[in-house]
Amino acid sequence: MDVEAGRGGGTGFQALAYRIVRNPNYESFMFRKFDSLSARNLLHLEAKLAYLEHKLDKADEEAAHLSADTESLRSLSSWQAFEENATKFGQPEHARMKLVEKIQETLKEYRKLRPRPITTPGHGMTWCLPTYLFGI
Repeated sequence: MDVEAGRGGGTGFQALAYRIVRNPNYESFMFRKFDSLSARNLLHLEAKLAYLEHKLDKADEEAAHLSADTESLRSLSSWQAFEENATKFGQPEHARMKLVEKIQETLKEYRKLRPRPITTPGHGMTWCLPTYLFGI
């Protein structure tokens, strides 16, 4: 029994959806891929990640140069110390941990959306994007 058979009525999106799936070969089953918007979204995520990376590098430099506290220095190279010190609200590690969590969240979103490359990019793309985006 075809469950979809009785759903031919309606207007707007409902009627259009029925007409699309009614064709047995799905010949009219065409949708936009929004490639330009997808690329733009990925570029925004990359720019955000580059900014967050810069902020984390600066925070690490400040912690290394300004810290006389051996525990704070230890938290730069020990995850356990970093995690313990980050629980204390006034500590610089607390702000760095929030930044690390934001990076993890953004990376997760970026990796979920980023397409897998079929081949390695041509020479033009390897020098073009960093130059265009970051002025390198």
